[in-house]
Amino acid sequence: MNRWKASAIHLLISFCVVGTITGLIYFLWFPHALIRIAGMDRLLVTMLCVDIVAGPLLTLIVFKIHDLRQTRRDLAVIGLLQAAFMGYALHTAWISRPVFLVWSVDQMYLLYANDLDAEDLAQAKAPGADDLSWFGPRLFAVTLPADPEARAAIFTDLIVRQKALERLPAHYGPYAGQRARILKVAEPAAPASLPKWQTPASLASAIAETGRPAAALRLIPIQSARAASMLLIDARTAEPVRTLTPPPAD
Repeated sequence: MNRWKASAIHLLISFCVVGTITGLIYFLWFPHALIRIAGMDRLLVTMLCVDIVAGPLLTLIVFKIHDLRQTRRDLAVIGLLQAAFMGYALHTAWISRPVFLVWSVDQMYLLYANDLDAEDLAQAKAPGADDLSWFGPRLFAVTLPADPEARAAIFTDLIVRQKALERLPAHYGPYAGQRARILKVAEPAAPASLPKWQTPASLASAIAETGRPAAALRLIPIQSARAASMLLIDARTAEPVRTLTPPPAD
């Protein structure tokens, strides 16, 4: 075996490992193309560059057919460094994974694991809102009491605690219970419904990706701690369908 063959084998192994992990993160944690507002694509690109490019390149440099003992030691070090970086990247992805997709007041919010406090989770009443999801975001809607005094008490508490309403699972309720209200404020999936900072091309692309006609879809704003965009939802069920690509950051 020469260094080129060894490097090619290393490249294939790295590609399989990183490709599998990337696919799981993309499809499991970020349905509806939510990765577009999560900033996780930058982490995945870094994983690809380091593990797929750097590892095989180092193998190409250190491989010595005449000194296999030294070569094995060098390859073991390279493998350990790759594994350490991969472990760090996965830990970073895990602690900031998306856990809730919450409708609040007039828009959708994507919340990450590190957006929520354990004491707030413990106060949740809706099933599934009292712990952090492992397999993609769970769908909820903020549900406030009809009594004006009870509502006033909630908003006073928000001011005192300096926390946003969507970050308090105690106020989560079933998403289906707010379907009519969500569809009432949703806009047609047309360029005229877009904010000035969102391009018509991103809407056209997202609609094409759904395979549905624009008339079967509606638009609502979506926001996370990392970016904001627009979200296509089903015009009958209000279920999330596809996230538009946000404009590039300045």
